[in-house]
Amino acid sequence: LDPHSFPTRRSSDLEVITDILDNGFTYPDPKRKGTQRIQVPFKVIDIDVSKIPLLTTKEVNFDSIVKEFRMFISGQNNVMDLKARFWDTDAYNFYKRITNGTYSLSSFVDIVKNQRRVSINSKDYPLVGDLGHSYPKNWYKSNQLIKAIKGVKDNHYNTDLLVLAIDINKRDSKDVALLPCHYAFQFVATGKDSFGIVMNMRSTDVFLGLPFNAAFYFLLGEFTELVTGKKFNKLAVAMANCHLYDNAIAEAKELIKRDTTMLSDIDFKMAFRGNVFIDFDNPQLLKDLLMVTDISIGNYNPMPKMPVKMIGQDNELL
Repeated sequence: LDPHSFPTRRSSDLEVITDILDNGFTYPDPKRKGTQRIQVPFKVIDIDVSKIPLLTTKEVNFDSIVKEFRMFISGQNNVMDLKARFWDTDAYNFYKRITNGTYSLSSFVDIVKNQRRVSINSKDYPLVGDLGHSYPKNWYKSNQLIKAIKGVKDNHYNTDLLVLAIDINKRDSKDVALLPCHYAFQFVATGKDSFGIVMNMRSTDVFLGLPFNAAFYFLLGEFTELVTGKKFNKLAVAMANCHLYDNAIAEAKELIKRDTTMLSDIDFKMAFRGNVFIDFDNPQLLKDLLMVTDISIGNYNPMPKMPVKMIGQDNELL
Protein backbone atom coordinates (compact mmCIF):
# COMPACT_ATOMS: atom_id res chain seq x y z
CA LEU A 1 0.00 0.00 0.00
CA ASP A 2 1.05 3.61 -0.21
CA PRO A 3 3.77 5.02 2.07
CA HIS A 4 2.99 8.50 0.73
CA SER A 5 -0.50 8.29 2.23
CA PHE A 6 0.92 6.79 5.44
CA PRO A 7 4.27 8.56 6.01
CA THR A 8 4.76 7.70 9.68
CA ARG A 9 4.01 4.19 10.88
CA ARG A 10 5.54 1.41 12.86
CA SER A 11 5.22 -0.96 9.94
CA SER A 12 4.02 0.32 6.56
CA ASP A 13 1.31 -1.47 4.61
CA LEU A 14 3.85 -2.05 1.87
CA GLU A 15 6.09 -3.76 4.38
CA VAL A 16 3.19 -5.86 5.70
CA ILE A 17 2.36 -7.06 2.19
CA THR A 18 6.03 -7.74 1.47
CA ASP A 19 6.39 -9.65 4.73
CA ILE A 20 3.35 -11.77 3.90
CA LEU A 21 4.63 -12.55 0.40
CA ASP A 22 8.18 -13.31 1.60
CA ASN A 23 7.56 -15.00 4.95
CA GLY A 24 3.92 -15.96 5.16
CA PHE A 25 2.68 -19.52 5.38
CA THR A 26 -0.15 -20.87 3.22
CA TYR A 27 -3.15 -22.83 4.40
CA PRO A 28 -6.75 -23.51 3.31
CA ASP A 29 -9.24 -20.96 4.66
CA PRO A 30 -11.43 -22.81 7.20
CA LYS A 31 -14.60 -20.90 6.22
CA ARG A 32 -14.12 -20.50 2.48
CA LYS A 33 -13.97 -23.86 0.71
CA GLY A 34 -11.37 -24.09 -2.01
CA THR A 35 -9.71 -20.81 -0.98
CA GLN A 36 -6.10 -20.56 0.14
CA ARG A 37 -4.63 -17.73 2.15
CA ILE A 38 -1.09 -16.73 2.98
CA GLN A 39 -0.47 -14.92 6.25
CA VAL A 40 1.82 -13.73 9.00
CA PRO A 41 0.54 -13.91 12.57
CA PHE A 42 0.60 -10.34 13.88
CA LYS A 43 1.42 -6.74 12.97
CA VAL A 44 0.92 -3.31 14.57
CA ILE A 45 0.84 -0.13 12.49
CA ASP A 46 0.59 3.57 13.36
CA ILE A 47 -1.40 5.54 10.78
CA ASP A 48 -0.78 9.23 10.15
CA VAL A 49 -4.08 11.10 10.52
CA SER A 50 -2.82 14.57 9.60
CA LYS A 51 -4.60 13.76 6.31
CA ILE A 52 -7.07 11.10 5.26
CA PRO A 53 -5.38 7.68 4.94
CA LEU A 54 -7.01 6.80 1.63
CA LEU A 55 -4.96 4.68 -0.76
CA THR A 56 -3.58 6.36 -3.84
CA THR A 57 -1.63 3.43 -5.29
CA LYS A 58 -4.99 1.94 -6.27
CA GLU A 59 -8.46 3.40 -6.31
CA VAL A 60 -10.54 2.82 -3.17
CA ASN A 61 -14.29 3.39 -3.26
CA PHE A 62 -14.60 6.23 -0.76
CA ASP A 63 -18.36 6.45 -1.27
CA SER A 64 -18.74 2.87 0.00
CA ILE A 65 -16.62 3.64 3.07
CA VAL A 66 -18.86 6.61 3.89
CA LYS A 67 -22.01 4.52 3.39
CA GLU A 68 -20.78 1.83 5.78
CA PHE A 69 -19.68 4.49 8.28
CA ARG A 70 -23.10 6.14 8.24
CA MET A 71 -24.86 2.79 8.57
CA PHE A 72 -22.76 1.51 11.48
CA ILE A 73 -22.63 4.74 13.46
CA SER A 74 -26.41 5.17 13.02
CA GLY A 75 -27.03 1.69 14.43
CA GLN A 76 -28.71 0.35 11.28
CA ASN A 77 -28.27 -3.40 11.02
CA ASN A 78 -29.78 -4.46 7.70
CA VAL A 79 -27.74 -4.69 4.51
CA MET A 80 -30.39 -2.72 2.61
CA ASP A 81 -29.57 0.28 4.84
CA LEU A 82 -26.02 0.20 3.47
CA LYS A 83 -27.10 1.07 -0.09
CA ALA A 84 -24.00 -0.70 -1.42
CA ARG A 85 -23.42 -4.30 -2.43
CA PHE A 86 -20.23 -5.52 -0.72
CA TRP A 87 -22.05 -7.03 2.31
CA ASP A 88 -24.60 -8.93 0.18
CA THR A 89 -22.84 -12.31 0.07
CA ASP A 90 -22.42 -12.60 3.83
CA ALA A 91 -25.95 -11.29 4.43
CA TYR A 92 -27.34 -13.84 1.96
CA ASN A 93 -25.46 -16.73 3.50
CA PHE A 94 -26.76 -15.64 6.92
CA TYR A 95 -30.30 -15.56 5.54
CA LYS A 96 -29.89 -19.16 4.36
CA ARG A 97 -28.51 -20.28 7.72
CA ILE A 98 -31.32 -18.84 9.85
CA THR A 99 -34.31 -19.66 7.65
CA ASN A 100 -35.67 -22.25 5.28
CA GLY A 101 -35.98 -19.50 2.70
CA THR A 102 -35.68 -20.31 -0.98
CA TYR A 103 -34.51 -17.01 -2.46
CA SER A 104 -31.59 -17.31 -4.84
CA LEU A 105 -28.64 -14.96 -4.43
CA SER A 106 -29.84 -12.83 -7.34
CA SER A 107 -33.37 -12.62 -5.89
CA PHE A 108 -31.95 -11.71 -2.48
CA VAL A 109 -29.82 -8.94 -3.99
CA ASP A 110 -32.84 -7.64 -5.87
CA ILE A 111 -34.82 -7.43 -2.60
CA VAL A 112 -32.20 -5.50 -0.66
CA LYS A 113 -31.12 -3.35 -3.60
CA ASN A 114 -34.69 -2.16 -4.11
CA GLN A 115 -35.33 -1.62 -0.38
CA ARG A 116 -38.15 -4.19 -0.20
CA ARG A 117 -38.96 -4.91 3.44
CA VAL A 118 -39.58 -8.66 3.17
CA SER A 119 -40.37 -10.52 6.39
CA ILE A 120 -38.81 -13.88 7.20
CA ASN A 121 -39.72 -16.56 9.71
CA SER A 122 -37.26 -15.53 12.42
CA LYS A 123 -38.12 -14.01 15.79
CA ASP A 124 -34.71 -12.39 16.24
CA TYR A 125 -34.06 -11.29 12.64
CA PRO A 126 -37.42 -10.35 11.09
CA LEU A 127 -36.35 -8.96 7.70
CA VAL A 128 -34.41 -10.25 4.72
CA GLY A 129 -30.97 -8.64 4.85
CA ASP A 130 -30.48 -8.58 8.62
CA LEU A 131 -26.83 -8.97 9.69
CA GLY A 132 -27.51 -10.48 13.12
CA HIS A 133 -25.24 -9.57 16.03
CA SER A 134 -22.89 -7.51 13.88
CA TYR A 135 -21.17 -4.15 14.39
CA PRO A 136 -24.19 -1.79 14.59
CA LYS A 137 -26.25 -4.06 16.83
CA ASN A 138 -23.41 -4.61 19.28
CA TRP A 139 -22.13 -1.02 19.21
CA TYR A 140 -25.60 0.12 20.25
CA LYS A 141 -26.04 -2.58 22.88
CA SER A 142 -26.17 -0.81 26.27
CA ASN A 143 -25.46 2.41 24.32
CA GLN A 144 -21.74 1.62 24.48
CA LEU A 145 -20.84 3.67 21.37
CA ILE A 146 -22.48 6.89 22.47
CA LYS A 147 -21.20 6.40 26.04
CA ALA A 148 -17.63 6.08 24.77
CA ILE A 149 -17.89 9.23 22.64
CA LYS A 150 -19.43 11.09 25.59
CA GLY A 151 -16.52 9.81 27.66
CA VAL A 152 -14.07 11.48 25.27
CA LYS A 153 -15.87 14.77 25.83
CA ASP A 154 -16.26 14.45 29.63
CA ASN A 155 -12.88 12.94 30.56
CA HIS A 156 -10.76 11.54 27.77
CA TYR A 157 -8.17 10.37 30.31
CA ASN A 158 -10.47 7.49 31.32
CA THR A 159 -8.98 4.16 30.32
CA ASP A 160 -12.31 2.37 29.84
CA LEU A 161 -13.55 4.13 26.69
CA LEU A 162 -13.86 0.80 24.93
CA VAL A 163 -16.39 -0.35 22.32
CA LEU A 164 -16.86 -4.03 21.48
CA ALA A 165 -18.25 -5.30 18.18
CA ILE A 166 -18.45 -8.94 19.29
CA ASP A 167 -20.98 -10.37 21.71
CA ILE A 168 -19.08 -13.33 23.15
CA ASN A 169 -22.37 -15.19 23.63
CA LYS A 170 -23.58 -14.48 20.08
CA ARG A 171 -20.74 -15.52 17.83
CA ASP A 172 -22.00 -18.71 16.15
CA SER A 173 -22.86 -18.84 12.45
CA LYS A 174 -26.58 -18.53 13.23
CA ASP A 175 -25.98 -15.45 15.38
CA VAL A 176 -24.12 -13.18 12.98
CA ALA A 177 -23.66 -12.80 9.22
CA LEU A 178 -19.90 -12.35 9.60
CA LEU A 179 -18.05 -12.35 12.89
CA PRO A 180 -16.66 -8.79 13.13
CA CYS A 181 -13.05 -8.52 11.97
CA HIS A 182 -12.34 -5.20 13.73
CA TYR A 183 -13.77 -6.54 16.95
CA ALA A 184 -12.93 -3.70 19.35
CA PHE A 185 -11.65 -0.16 19.49
CA GLN A 186 -10.66 2.18 22.30
CA PHE A 187 -10.39 5.93 22.65
CA VAL A 188 -7.14 6.92 24.39
CA ALA A 189 -5.83 10.29 25.59
CA THR A 190 -2.85 11.59 23.59
CA GLY A 191 -2.56 14.98 25.31
CA LYS A 192 -4.44 17.62 27.28
CA ASP A 193 -7.18 18.11 24.66
CA SER A 194 -6.45 15.34 22.19
CA PHE A 195 -7.26 11.67 21.71
CA GLY A 196 -6.47 8.72 19.53
CA ILE A 197 -8.06 5.42 18.55
CA VAL A 198 -6.59 1.96 18.96
CA MET A 199 -8.39 -0.53 16.71
CA ASN A 200 -8.03 -4.31 17.10
CA MET A 201 -8.53 -6.84 14.32
CA ARG A 202 -8.94 -10.59 14.81
CA SER A 203 -8.41 -11.25 11.08
CA THR A 204 -6.94 -8.79 8.57
CA ASP A 205 -7.41 -8.94 4.82
CA VAL A 206 -4.49 -6.64 4.02
CA PHE A 207 -5.35 -6.07 0.36
CA LEU A 208 -9.09 -5.32 0.53
CA GLY A 209 -10.01 -4.91 4.20
CA LEU A 210 -7.22 -2.87 5.76
CA PRO A 211 -7.39 0.14 3.38
CA PHE A 212 -11.15 0.27 3.97
CA ASN A 213 -10.87 -0.06 7.75
CA ALA A 214 -8.12 2.57 8.05
CA ALA A 215 -10.28 5.15 6.27
CA PHE A 216 -13.37 4.10 8.28
CA TYR A 217 -11.67 4.70 11.64
CA PHE A 218 -10.25 7.97 10.38
CA LEU A 219 -13.86 9.04 9.75
CA LEU A 220 -14.80 7.87 13.24
CA GLY A 221 -12.00 9.93 14.76
CA GLU A 222 -12.93 13.04 12.78
CA PHE A 223 -16.61 12.62 13.68
CA THR A 224 -15.75 12.20 17.36
CA GLU A 225 -13.66 15.37 17.15
CA LEU A 226 -16.65 17.24 15.74
CA VAL A 227 -18.96 15.95 18.48
CA THR A 228 -16.61 16.41 21.44
CA GLY A 229 -14.35 19.32 20.54
CA LYS A 230 -11.25 17.25 21.37
CA LYS A 231 -8.51 16.88 18.74
CA PHE A 232 -8.15 13.51 16.95
CA ASN A 233 -4.44 12.96 16.19
CA LYS A 234 -3.55 9.25 16.50
CA LEU A 235 -4.70 5.96 14.98
CA ALA A 236 -3.08 2.61 15.67
CA VAL A 237 -4.14 -0.79 14.35
CA ALA A 238 -3.27 -4.08 16.05
CA MET A 239 -3.77 -6.81 13.46
CA ALA A 240 -3.90 -10.56 13.99
CA ASN A 241 -3.88 -13.13 11.17
CA CYS A 242 -2.61 -10.67 8.53
CA HIS A 243 -3.34 -12.35 5.22
CA LEU A 244 -3.82 -12.23 1.47
CA TYR A 245 -6.36 -14.47 -0.24
CA ASP A 246 -5.09 -16.44 -3.21
CA ASN A 247 -7.18 -14.37 -5.62
CA ALA A 248 -5.28 -11.20 -4.62
CA ILE A 249 -1.66 -12.38 -4.61
CA ALA A 250 -0.83 -11.30 -8.17
CA GLU A 251 -2.39 -7.89 -7.55
CA ALA A 252 -0.51 -7.50 -4.26
CA LYS A 253 2.78 -8.17 -6.04
CA GLU A 254 1.90 -5.53 -8.62
CA LEU A 255 0.83 -3.04 -5.94
CA ILE A 256 4.16 -3.00 -4.13
CA LYS A 257 5.92 -2.23 -7.43
CA ARG A 258 3.93 0.91 -8.17
CA ASP A 259 5.77 4.24 -8.14
CA THR A 260 4.53 6.54 -5.37
CA THR A 261 6.83 9.53 -5.95
CA MET A 262 4.34 11.61 -8.00
CA LEU A 263 1.27 11.18 -5.77
CA SER A 264 -0.51 14.25 -4.36
CA ASP A 265 -2.28 14.88 -1.07
CA ILE A 266 -6.05 14.39 -0.80
CA ASP A 267 -8.36 17.14 0.42
CA PHE A 268 -10.82 16.03 3.10
CA LYS A 269 -13.76 17.79 4.71
CA MET A 270 -16.22 16.78 7.42
CA ALA A 271 -18.52 19.40 8.89
CA PHE A 272 -21.97 19.93 10.38
CA ARG A 273 -24.50 21.84 8.30
CA GLY A 274 -25.44 24.76 10.51
CA ASN A 275 -25.65 24.76 14.30
CA VAL A 276 -26.33 21.47 16.08
CA PHE A 277 -27.61 20.62 19.54
CA ILE A 278 -25.66 17.80 21.17
CA ASP A 279 -27.70 15.97 23.80
CA PHE A 280 -25.99 12.79 24.96
CA ASP A 281 -29.21 11.69 26.66
CA ASN A 282 -30.75 11.29 23.20
CA PRO A 283 -30.18 7.64 22.17
CA GLN A 284 -30.56 8.69 18.50
CA LEU A 285 -27.97 11.47 18.81
CA LEU A 286 -25.35 9.99 16.49
CA LYS A 287 -27.92 9.12 13.84
CA ASP A 288 -29.40 12.62 14.06
CA LEU A 289 -25.97 14.25 13.80
CA LEU A 290 -24.97 12.18 10.77
CA MET A 291 -28.06 13.44 8.96
CA VAL A 292 -26.57 16.95 9.10
CA THR A 293 -22.92 15.95 8.54
CA ASP A 294 -21.26 16.53 5.17
CA ILE A 295 -18.32 14.28 4.27
CA SER A 296 -16.31 14.87 1.10
CA ILE A 297 -12.92 14.50 -0.52
CA GLY A 298 -11.18 16.34 -3.34
CA ASN A 299 -7.98 16.00 -5.36
CA TYR A 300 -8.20 12.21 -5.19
CA ASN A 301 -6.27 11.02 -8.22
CA PRO A 302 -5.32 7.41 -7.51
CA MET A 303 -3.55 4.99 -9.74
CA PRO A 304 -5.78 2.55 -11.68
CA LYS A 305 -8.14 0.17 -9.92
CA MET A 306 -7.02 -3.36 -9.09
CA PRO A 307 -10.33 -5.29 -9.04
CA VAL A 308 -10.33 -8.26 -6.68
CA LYS A 309 -13.52 -10.12 -5.78
CA MET A 310 -14.65 -10.34 -2.18
CA ILE A 311 -15.03 -13.98 -1.15
CA GLY A 312 -18.01 -14.85 1.02
CA GLN A 313 -17.79 -17.39 3.81
CA ASP A 314 -19.39 -20.05 1.62
CA ASN A 315 -17.09 -19.15 -1.27
CA GLU A 316 -19.62 -17.18 -3.30
CA LEU A 317 -18.30 -14.20 -5.20
CA LEU A 318 -19.98 -10.86 -5.87
